[in-house]
Amino acid sequence: MFKPSGSSDEFGSAMRGLKGSRTPGLRLSARPSRRPSGSSSSNAGELSIAGPAWIVRGQEVVKDEPAKVIKYPELHSDLARSYNEQIKPCYDQIAKLRALGFAKELRLPSIVVIGDQSTGKSSVLESISGVRFPRGNGVVTLCPLQLSMRTSDDGKWRGNIRYYDTYGKLMKWDIDGPEDVEDAIQEAQMRITGNQRNVSKSIIEMTLESPELPNLTLIDLPGIARYNHNSAESGSSLHQLTTDIIKEYIRREETIILVVIPLTSDTATMEALQLAKDADPYGMRTIGVLTFPDLVNKGAQEEKLMIARNITYPLSKGYVTVKCRNQEDIKNRKSLKDAKADEALFFNTDPFFKQLDSMYRGSDTLARRLSEELLYLVKKFIPELISDVQSVRERLGQELAQMGKGPPEDDRSKVALIARMFNDFTKLFEKEASGKSHNFQEDSGKKNLHQRCRQHWCNLAEQIEKTVRQIGDDDAKIRKAVRDFLDDQRGRELPNFQSAYPVIECIIRQRLVAPLRQLALHCLRDVSVEVDDTLRDLADSVFTSYPRLNQYVKESVQGIKERMYSRAKDDLDRQFDQESYVWTNDLTFDDESNRREATRSLVMNVMVLPNRNMYSFTEQFNRQSVEWIADHCCRPEDESNTEFAAWFQGIFQQYFSQSSASQDEKASGPKSPRGADHEPDEAIERCLNSLHAYMKIAFTRMIDNAPLCMMHFMLYKLADELCNEVSIFQQESEKLDQLLEEKEGIRIHRIETKNRMKALAEAENDLCRISL
Repeated sequence: MFKPSGSSDEFGSAMRGLKGSRTPGLRLSARPSRRPSGSSSSNAGELSIAGPAWIVRGQEVVKDEPAKVIKYPELHSDLARSYNEQIKPCYDQIAKLRALGFAKELRLPSIVVIGDQSTGKSSVLESISGVRFPRGNGVVTLCPLQLSMRTSDDGKWRGNIRYYDTYGKLMKWDIDGPEDVEDAIQEAQMRITGNQRNVSKSIIEMTLESPELPNLTLIDLPGIARYNHNSAESGSSLHQLTTDIIKEYIRREETIILVVIPLTSDTATMEALQLAKDADPYGMRTIGVLTFPDLVNKGAQEEKLMIARNITYPLSKGYVTVKCRNQEDIKNRKSLKDAKADEALFFNTDPFFKQLDSMYRGSDTLARRLSEELLYLVKKFIPELISDVQSVRERLGQELAQMGKGPPEDDRSKVALIARMFNDFTKLFEKEASGKSHNFQEDSGKKNLHQRCRQHWCNLAEQIEKTVRQIGDDDAKIRKAVRDFLDDQRGRELPNFQSAYPVIECIIRQRLVAPLRQLALHCLRDVSVEVDDTLRDLADSVFTSYPRLNQYVKESVQGIKERMYSRAKDDLDRQFDQESYVWTNDLTFDDESNRREATRSLVMNVMVLPNRNMYSFTEQFNRQSVEWIADHCCRPEDESNTEFAAWFQGIFQQYFSQSSASQDEKASGPKSPRGADHEPDEAIERCLNSLHAYMKIAFTRMIDNAPLCMMHFMLYKLADELCNEVSIFQQESEKLDQLLEEKEGIRIHRIETKNRMKALAEAENDLCRISL
């Protein structure tokens, strides 16, 4: 069973003490001390610090050449107990958060393994985990692999794997034993890449538990590749893809970069080391892992030893040299246990690499170092991680509130839920109908229903007014129609005893009532469309979680709306049928008709001089008459001669300022629009004047009554009918279950969200228990 052999807490305290002392020129680094060849490596508890030569003994820092060492004791039982009580639950919670997909939302501490192609990354993982990983020529690691290792409490080996295949389907299953890990990874890679053996960004999550495993999570990334003979991908695109994947993972501050470097290659040309330097310029979170020390060419051992001692290419966290299985060992099926024994023998007997301190060599040392580094990283980022967890919990809580609690179990509660939702729906519609609602959908930008209907009613008033004006512009045609009617219908009646009422009544029905009926019905259809849109939007807003209930409510309220539409249409038809009677109160009609007749008489008091064909005033004019005409000739609703009105306004001031001028001077003005020989028949003119008076009365009635009818039935009456509708929630038990069937996926999403919130709460609780 894996046991850390050093006190990371005391080591961290020593480190913090050094940083707090502000010793000039001191740089913390895991650089090994220089030892003469063959020197003892028994100081297993020493840690060297790069920079000027200093020795740290207790609280004293003294100068020494050429290296400096920190000594720390073995792990005490109190620390071990603290580890089991605090750190292991924390690791478990972080692993659970990763499994639930929080890796991108939370700053989860992690260790990322990178390296060039065929640098021995798989061998390193094998030596730490004790299981076989896929091997072969070309690119073997096709996808990022998250390997979560845990020390099992019951002594049993367990494993599972999960990923999303090429179709986006979640795949997960248990791994029977350590010997099945290699096949499980290969099968997952094939399912993700669609058997194309192309590199993919999709991650494989594998969890292993065993008494011999450390509590450690590593993310193994595809090696930097330039060509893959098993894939059709071009070398340039493959290289770009693999480097992009590596950059995406190592850029985070909460990530430790584990760079695997083969001692058989030129370290200076290792691209993985350069990528790590770009992401971590000061090397504060980079650890080098040197592989294949047994394959170093003769004569180069001393040079490679300098690299292993963190002298040639220094890193703040230094290097760990490991000897894993080589190709011959794999071919001969050497077990991992035997490979570890060979590794220990090599470092104890090799004349060069036995000079390395024991804490900078061996796969067990690497596992311990990584566990300690991960522990330090977890402690460092705990405040930020707790803050992130709280923020995500708040966001998920809001999502859960929007999804609702889901349908209840018993029928009575289901009926109550439907009734409550429908009551909310009707209240929202009442606010829309009365104009008290303000954007029930904040992002829609729509006005409320009453405001939109008012716009249609204003348009109706403008169209009615336009129709009335068009009739007024046809005075000549109406005049001729009246004269022809009187001539055609005259029998033995004496002049001035005939009545033009039948023809006027016909004109009102055909040219006023009929067009206005169509305009009102068209406006009613527009209002109905606005009501439909509002009902649909409100239903989608209130019943969004229950598609069948939403559709059922829409169908039910649509039936109610159609009934209200029919009643409104019938009422409008009744109003326009009444308008066909051509009737109004005598007092109202007399007032309007007399006012217009007075205007006409005053206008007729303007004489036309026969010699100059010009306008002039007659003796009946006085100051009151002029002021009255000046006021009424400029009103758009008066059907007066616009040319005369313009002339009159032009000489209005002149009339009073030149009261002593001659009659000829008063008569100056534009030419008359009508000659003296076109004096209209007085009876016909009075008939036309009465026609215009009636049209104004009818116009005023229609522009108010039609909108009131629509408002009554399509808004207020419809709202009342919706409130009285009870059949929607009076259903059988089976029907209730169907209506409250949730939208596809929302139930699963709610369960997943609850599980995620529960995991976040547990993680926050365990994180808060760790003493910093």
